[in-house]
Amino acid sequence: MLTVLLVDDEYIVLKGMEAMLLSQKNLELKIYSSNDSIDALKQIPLIMPDVIIADINMPELDGLSMIEKALEQNYHGRFIIVSGYEKVEYFKRAIQYQVADYLLKPINKEKLFARLHEIDQQKSQSYETLIFKLKMCMLQNKHAHDFHIDKSEFKKLFPKKYISLCTISGAEDRPEEEIEHMLSIYFDKFLCFYQDNQKIFLLNFDVYLDASKIHEIWNLNYKRQSWCIGVSSTQHVAQMSEDISNSMKSSLYHQALTDMVISALPLNNALESETRNHFEKTQNSFSDIIDASKNDRQFETYFQNLIQATSTLHAAHVKAFVEIAGYNLAIFGMNISPDIISNTYKAQLSKIVDYRSLQKLIRNILSNFWFYEPDFQLETTSYSEKIYQSMLYIQQQYAEDLSLDTVAQKVNLHPSYLSYMFKKETGMCFLQYLHYIRMKVACDLLINNPNLSIETISKQVGYRTSTYFYKSFKAQFGETPNQWRKKNLIK
Repeated sequence: MLTVLLVDDEYIVLKGMEAMLLSQKNLELKIYSSNDSIDALKQIPLIMPDVIIADINMPELDGLSMIEKALEQNYHGRFIIVSGYEKVEYFKRAIQYQVADYLLKPINKEKLFARLHEIDQQKSQSYETLIFKLKMCMLQNKHAHDFHIDKSEFKKLFPKKYISLCTISGAEDRPEEEIEHMLSIYFDKFLCFYQDNQKIFLLNFDVYLDASKIHEIWNLNYKRQSWCIGVSSTQHVAQMSEDISNSMKSSLYHQALTDMVISALPLNNALESETRNHFEKTQNSFSDIIDASKNDRQFETYFQNLIQATSTLHAAHVKAFVEIAGYNLAIFGMNISPDIISNTYKAQLSKIVDYRSLQKLIRNILSNFWFYEPDFQLETTSYSEKIYQSMLYIQQQYAEDLSLDTVAQKVNLHPSYLSYMFKKETGMCFLQYLHYIRMKVACDLLINNPNLSIETISKQVGYRTSTYFYKSFKAQFGETPNQWRKKNLIK
C-alpha cells in the first residue's frame, strides 16, 4: 500500500485530486489531505507518507519551502510538485530537493499514475531488500557486514518509539492473517518474516510494554495452543537503529530464542531466575557454541567457562542446554513444542551424575542435540516429505546393508542432494542417523531379550561383525554392550 499526502490550499482542487487518485484501480492507496502547508508539516511525522503531492503556491509557506522544512525534520519519502507556472527558479529548487516529478496544471493523470506506480515498485523493492538485510542482522549471519542499514531506512520500517521481537514455533496451522489481526489490536506496527518453521514478528509501539506484558497478550489470545513462544527485551528504536547502522548486529532474536527455551523448561524459581539473570548479563552470540564444536581445545575452554559461570552442575547443564538449543533452532528452524524441549532436557539431565558425565554429555549434544536420547524423536512435521520418507525407510530397513545410494533411489533424489538435505533438516548425516537407529534397536534388544547373545544382536541390527558392533557401542555409550545391559537390567 502506498500512503499519499495531498497538500493544496484550494479545497476544490484538493478534492478533485483525491477523486482522481481514487478513480484508478492499479494501485492500493491510502490518501490523507491537508489544505495548509503548516498543518501538513505536523501530519508528516504522524502518518509517514510515502509520497507528498503538493502545490507550490500556498499562503504562509509555499510548497517548496514546506519540502525544505520536511527534509530538516528527517522525512525520507518522495515529493511530487504541482504548479500552474513553469518557472526556472521553481525547477532549480525542485532539483535541489530531489523532487520525484514536477507536474503542470491541469494535471496529466496518466503521467501522475505512472509516476506513483514507479514509486510503489521502488518502495516494494526497497522494502524487500531492507527485510532481507534485517533478517541477516537478526540471525547474526556472518555475511551481515557485507550490507548496511542506515538510520533513515530503519526509521521507515519502525516509526514508533519501542521495538520487541517474538518468535513462535508450532503455529503452522494458524492462518497468518488471524495472528496479524490480533497483533494490529495491540501494536502500532509489526513486521513478519520466517526462519524455516518459525514465525518471527518485530513489534513496534509507542507505549512501553515489557516482555511479561507481551507474553500476557499472546496467552490471552492463544492460551490453549501448544506453541513455543519467545519474547525479547523491549528496546528503544533509536538505540537499536544505532547498533544496526554501526555494526549490523542485534541481539533481539537471540534473546527471544533464549526466552522460548527457558519458558519451556521444568525449572524451579531459583534456577530459572539464575539462568535468566545470566543470559541478561552475557553477550548474546552463537560464537561460543560454534567454537566449542571445532576441536577439543576449544571445547575444553567452553566447558571450563561454563563451570566457572554457574553455581552447580545442574545450572551448568541448563545454561549449555539453552545456548545449544537456541543455536540449533536458529540454524535449522525446527518445529518444536514445549513438550519436546522439556522431554529433551529431562533425558539429558538423567545422564548427569558428576563432573565427567556432564562434560561427556555436553560434548555429545554439541553435535547431536535433539537426538541424544534413543527413545526421543522430533515431530514428523519438522521434515520435508522426502526426508521423512528417507527416515522411515531407514527405520524399517536398518538391518540391511543400507547405503546412501539405495535410500536416494527409493525416494527419487540424487544421492548428493539427499545427503545435503538430510544433514540440513536432521542435523545428522545419513550414516549418523543409520547408526542412531541401529543403536536404539540394540538397546531395546539388550534390555528386553537378556538371553540374546551380543553376536546375534549385532547381526539383527545390521552390523556385519560383532567386533565392529562392540567398538561402535562403546564409542557411543562409553561401555561395552554387556556392561550396559547389566547396569540397565539392575535398574
